[in-house]
Amino acid sequence: MLSPLLIALTANIHNANTKRLLFLYTGGLMKLNDHGAYDTAPGFLQEQVQNETLFSSENLPSFDFLEFNPLLDSSDMRLSNWIEIANAIRDNYAKYDEFVVIHGTDTLTYTASALSFLLDGLAKPVVITGSQVPMVEHYNDAVNNLLGSIAVADSGLVCESVVFFKEYVLRGNRAEKFSSVNWGGFSGADMAELGRYQESFTLNTDMLLPCVKSSSVSVPKSLSDSVFIIFCFPGLSVAHIEDILAKAEGVIFMVSSVGVLPTDDDLLNRLKTFTANGKHAYIVSQCYNGHALNVYEEKYGIVSLGTMTVEAAYAKLLWVLASERSYPSQIEKMKQNLKGEYNTTLTTPPKSTQNFVVTTMIVVTATSVVVGGAMLVMAFLIILRGNPKRKASNRARLSGGQEEDSKAIVDAEEPPVIQMEPIEGQMELEEMNKRERKDDDVTSLSS
Repeated sequence: MLSPLLIALTANIHNANTKRLLFLYTGGLMKLNDHGAYDTAPGFLQEQVQNETLFSSENLPSFDFLEFNPLLDSSDMRLSNWIEIANAIRDNYAKYDEFVVIHGTDTLTYTASALSFLLDGLAKPVVITGSQVPMVEHYNDAVNNLLGSIAVADSGLVCESVVFFKEYVLRGNRAEKFSSVNWGGFSGADMAELGRYQESFTLNTDMLLPCVKSSSVSVPKSLSDSVFIIFCFPGLSVAHIEDILAKAEGVIFMVSSVGVLPTDDDLLNRLKTFTANGKHAYIVSQCYNGHALNVYEEKYGIVSLGTMTVEAAYAKLLWVLASERSYPSQIEKMKQNLKGEYNTTLTTPPKSTQNFVVTTMIVVTATSVVVGGAMLVMAFLIILRGNPKRKASNRARLSGGQEEDSKAIVDAEEPPVIQMEPIEGQMELEEMNKRERKDDDVTSLSS
């Protein structure tokens, strides 16, 4: 069990900013232990913040630390810990204007989703953050993420659970982790970010949840430990999951593509019996930009959750089971978009794909204008002809650019550099055509 200890940090006594912020330090931002390995350390974060002059600006709100004991690696987070974090916010709700939860990155998105549902009636900002590189390292992302989280919480516009990482503000129940090393390792899946913090801080106010008038929040007393996530794979059968179904109140299937379960009558009929007995079965997509179709509800009682992430689906089902007694009402609540957990505007690809497509179009367009349509036609003809030197050149070029292309796709938060890439593309294609013309000349002479 986590035991919160309030540690007042009076680094900002005479601030012009009169708001009060509470840091809830659950773990993460680790230091090195005596064995040279990263470990959580009580009091370490407060010490680092006190020694960092960036946190002493008079424009920042005054803040206190609520440090949990013991501090946890987020992979050790339990459902009871979610309740304790939510209770800590509830118990301090009247004393503070804004809250920042400091969390390890492994299960950060699960906690962010959970808090969006558990804090019923939330009318103040709750920002969840952490870091990919611990604060003990000189070159880290922890300081930036803490300062950015303060800015988000202090904006006066956010009244929901959000994640701040690198420069992005993401809805808590839409956030997903896509990298364990990239400093911008979180994204909003198929939903655009709520805001960005770069040279200036911008929020997409039309995407934020409306602030409710509430002076307190309510938190469930406990959460069921009988909800399970089942990852669908080729060959999945009822025998694989029978033990789970025997003790489950609810199951969430992560299915490939658009939400199709294996065509197995034994499995489907077992799930039909499962839901007929008042148990819950839901489908979400495994895809980063996915939407599970609702094709099983009428016959088998298996409900699609559309665009919902697995983290949000899991946290929401736990909350619904704890707050609603009627089975039909539980089903209805799961279908409703209560906390922005559904992306109702699923019309665009993820940001990384958008950047890659836009960049490619810019390069191709600029190149075609400069080099001319004739050269492009000649290039395609050479490809069709199967020139071995051209193929070798292509393989070398693809091999050499693999790392850079991967970075463009994975590092989704980096905007495309539209001024430099057309020049690079132009020069590359011109060099390629020069070589091809030279090869053609040699071939003509030899013949």
